[in-house]
Amino acid sequence: SVDTLTRDLAKAPKKEEEKPVAEKPQVAQVKDEKTVKAGRFILNKILTKAPYGDASVVKAEWFQHELHRQIFEDYVASNGQLKIGSLFDKYEDEELRKIVGDDVVFEKTASEPNYYNDCVMVLANEVIAKDLSALNKKYNSATDNLEKREIIKEMAQLQQKLKSKNVKDKL
Repeated sequence: SVDTLTRDLAKAPKKEEEKPVAEKPQVAQVKDEKTVKAGRFILNKILTKAPYGDASVVKAEWFQHELHRQIFEDYVASNGQLKIGSLFDKYEDEELRKIVGDDVVFEKTASEPNYYNDCVMVLANEVIAKDLSALNKKYNSATDNLEKREIIKEMAQLQQKLKSKNVKDKL
């Protein structure tokens, strides 16, 4: 009966409330997965010294993920002598494992350099597009015609960079 069930439930040991598990602090997460994947591939090829892994065509500020930016800056500061093992001493992050263990597989190794360039273009174009968007907002809020003219010049330069298929034009 209902009375029996109610009595039995009252006597039953109460469940402990689940405590929220404290999350491990992580480097700021990036919402755009394609830029994260592109950053991982670029860093992997630079760190493993792939023949086409040219760090001179990449800017640190292009990396959307803070850890990617830090690793790239460390690499540049070491004049290309950074050892992968030393990164694990400095950074304890799952993202580092993903960078080092990047498992993009190619049917033909000849397509790897093209993929590397495409990844660099993705990072560069993302930053240029954000800069264009910011300039567009600045233009809309500007009241002075001279200021608007200067903003239009900057926007035209950025649009030209965005359209370019040459990575070095984006530097």
